[in-house]
Amino acid sequence: MTAFDQDKTHDGVLALRVGRLAGWVWSISGLIVAAGLLADLVFLADPRDRFVLLAMELFNPDREMNIFAWYNTALLLVNALLLLLAARVWRDSDPIIARGLHLLGWVFVLLSLDEMVSAHERIGRELSHFLAGEQIVFAWIVPGTVFVLAVAAVVVPMLRRLPSRLFRQMLLAGAIFVGGAVGLEGLGWYVTHVDGGWTFRFLMLTWVEESLEVAGLSVFLVALSRTIAAPGQSLRVID
Repeated sequence: MTAFDQDKTHDGVLALRVGRLAGWVWSISGLIVAAGLLADLVFLADPRDRFVLLAMELFNPDREMNIFAWYNTALLLVNALLLLLAARVWRDSDPIIARGLHLLGWVFVLLSLDEMVSAHERIGRELSHFLAGEQIVFAWIVPGTVFVLAVAAVVVPMLRRLPSRLFRQMLLAGAIFVGGAVGLEGLGWYVTHVDGGWTFRFLMLTWVEESLEVAGLSVFLVALSRTIAAPGQSLRVID
């Protein structure tokens, strides 16, 4: 059985089973996170083996354009689409909530694009080169933190009108995601500076960082599915 099942009592209606969706999301996220950890560990065991290098290319959390990065991008994009859908559902019940969800949806669209091309790191390099005369990859943390605080200042008061359980789940998801993306990112690059390269500490920190991002987005996705159902309206796909 999948997360989507046809409701036999209402012809043509597709029902979203939140419990099953949560099971699928956590199972897939768990596999991706475990694959990232395994890729890091086997790389430390034998960094010259060609199969190990292939595993690193495919699943290393700190690499771009691989399966781990693709999954993160997909989670961001799915959350963006669900946010825009939730905004549509809430439009009649509470326009203020709908505006908050709609704005956050477009923020997630931008985040998914950024995750795909790592624009934030490129911006950090250019910004640090302009201001300090040298390229610092994690310099994006300062403008990134300002951006997160600005979005939160606008969106959080709107979403506080949601049922308290859903609002708390969204806050938890955001804290997990930002804690990984911003907090551990800076710590990881500090470790590379101190250790002089890709050490065991750096690999584990980047794995925890990216895993927290996946976990935060997974929690948010499940919370969003409940948010769509909260107003008590039904959704139909009409041709």
